[in-house]
Amino acid sequence: MSNAERIMADFIDAAVGIIAPRRALLRKFYRRQAGRMEFDAHMQRAELYAGAKTNRLTGAWNPIASNINDIVGASTPMLRSRIRQLIRDFPYLARAIDVMVDYSIGTGIVYQSKVWNSQGKLDKKSIQKIEDAVRWWMDEASADGKSHYYELMRLAKRQEIENGEFILVKTYPKVPNSYIPYALQLYDADWLTSSRDKYTSGGIDINAAPGAKETRQGIEYEKLTGRVTGYWFADPNYGGNPVYVSAENVVHGFKTLRPMQLRGVPHYAPGVLIANDLNSYLDAEIDGAKMAAKYLAMVETPDPVGRQLGIGVTTDDNNKKIEELENAIIEYLRPGEKVELTSSNRPGNTFAPFVKLLLTMLSITTDVPYELLTGDYSGLNYSTARIV
Repeated sequence: MSNAERIMADFIDAAVGIIAPRRALLRKFYRRQAGRMEFDAHMQRAELYAGAKTNRLTGAWNPIASNINDIVGASTPMLRSRIRQLIRDFPYLARAIDVMVDYSIGTGIVYQSKVWNSQGKLDKKSIQKIEDAVRWWMDEASADGKSHYYELMRLAKRQEIENGEFILVKTYPKVPNSYIPYALQLYDADWLTSSRDKYTSGGIDINAAPGAKETRQGIEYEKLTGRVTGYWFADPNYGGNPVYVSAENVVHGFKTLRPMQLRGVPHYAPGVLIANDLNSYLDAEIDGAKMAAKYLAMVETPDPVGRQLGIGVTTDDNNKKIEELENAIIEYLRPGEKVELTSSNRPGNTFAPFVKLLLTMLSITTDVPYELLTGDYSGLNYSTARIV
């Protein structure tokens, strides 16, 4: 419908409404329905990206488009718990995080100073004093007095991989004989508390009053600009009242994936399901192979009635059925029974290629080369090893 036709229809509706209001409402209703049908037909004719079309294969695929902070806030607690459990129990993820920390941090970033004197040459004495001072401070950089600065770096990187973020709080402890009254303290991501959250729907509000603030997932920020102004922390293990720390004393590091994102997403999030499935598959295959290896032979009986009555069932001293099996068992039952040696084909021929495929997918999600993730260097040569 053109603009002129729409104006004429509105004029007619208004005229009809003076005489018959009910009739005018019905006219508007039917015109609105006709407009929707026209819009739907237009959308069907429109050229869409293939990934946006709905057909019999994608009909049930309808992800929710939501605010990034709502998605992160709802997903990360469970993601962090599952990733930590897999890192504890699944060897490949435990290996992956160690490789990432070793290759990104190593023994730590070496501080190097550059000072020029008035003649434009390097002042070696001043450089030596500054570098010595930094090294002395690194020895006592941790607020708890237990960790070296390089150890803090490794732990911060580990936190970033596990939790998707790391939090360093600047402290100024008055410790006797300390070189500099300045230290860093690592906070766990779980310590950010939502108990003081107060926010409205949406993100940045260009109409917000200057200085207006909101708090989401324990992070306080300006409503107008999104600038973070403070953090609320509470130890979930021991309770206590939440503590507010100004943003100028907090180093909060994470990978930003979308604008206005306040918290990080665990690095291994895309590989959680793959790692868990692979772990379960390996357990099931190992259990199946162990059970298959326990039986050396099976006995076929011509007396199913006696079998049903329990004749020949092995029991222990307390007359209970034996459930644990030893290796190479041969079951002797009744006279006339036929013994057939068993053969196990586990793991099958497809086991190794399938596991390698899953490990390759896991390598992609963890950003760790397959060879370093698995310790399998059989396919490497000098050229490919340089790439790894």
